[in-house]
Amino acid sequence: MQADHLSLDVKELQPFIATIAHSSELARKAQALLLAWNGVMDKDRSEPLIYTAFLTSLHTILIEDKTGSPMKEKGPFAATTLVSLMRDHPSWCDSPGAPDPDCRKALGRALDDGLALLVKRNGPDISQWRWGGEHKALLRHQIYSHVPLFDWLSDLSVPSSGGFYTLDRGGGSDPPPDLPFARTIGGGFRGIYDLADPEKSRFMIATGESGHIFYRHYGDLVQLWNDVQSISLAGSEDELKGAGTEELTLTP
Repeated sequence: MQADHLSLDVKELQPFIATIAHSSELARKAQALLLAWNGVMDKDRSEPLIYTAFLTSLHTILIEDKTGSPMKEKGPFAATTLVSLMRDHPSWCDSPGAPDPDCRKALGRALDDGLALLVKRNGPDISQWRWGGEHKALLRHQIYSHVPLFDWLSDLSVPSSGGFYTLDRGGGSDPPPDLPFARTIGGGFRGIYDLADPEKSRFMIATGESGHIFYRHYGDLVQLWNDVQSISLAGSEDELKGAGTEELTLTP
């Protein structure tokens, strides 16, 4: 199991998902996938996409529609809040004239709404849906992303695993309207420090060592970063120079 991509909220929500009385064959398939899923937000699987669309819709139904507030300060989907409401305050799911004491109606509607969005964006074949197809890490140049032609030349965006509740932090609270599941959050710098042997410390940055889009080091670390890999940085200044390491001199 990819521990860095394990979503910590899934196990708490699966018992609620199990109570849904599915309204269609597509909903039945989606429910079965979610109940058998181990919670790993793998970019090559459909379950993370179904789950995220469901969670987004459930947040809208139980939080935004009832309070008029997106509650973004609690995270884009506020999974722990949703679990607490349904488990400890089930009457919260009631609507005027329509009691929903076990929240099954709200849960079913959330699944249907989430699936409707995914069908609109990805077609009706659930076996073809992929988390990475929607959950792209947006690695865009701060300047050239606003310049026609250079915008796609400089774009290093890549299909990504992980999610808002995984160790490899993904997701995003303010994705572009045309990319509702895009990854706008991630560790631009990662460091693991070995205090007993500093030369064994590991590091990674999000894209590459240069901001020049035509330089070979502009995006050479993207795949390592996306796969949660790291590199070591060791050697004295003289050793690095002797190995042919490039040196940048800034002259005022």
